[in-house]
Amino acid sequence: MLFLFISLFFLLLPGPNGLIQCVKREKEVKRLEKEILDLKIEGAIKKLKIEILKKSIGKN
Repeated sequence: MLFLFISLFFLLLPGPNGLIQCVKREKEVKRLEKEILDLKIEGAIKKLKIEILKKSIGKN
């Protein structure tokens, strides 16, 4: 029981492998993934706008 308590105590320490750091890294990864997805969506929208403009110019 004491070993379990000591293990949990060290996991919660703010070191590079502690639970707190892991949670912070996970939140940062999720934020960056969302940012990348937003940028990909913006890029796709810009490409669609360009294609629509090309088609509208080609018809005139």
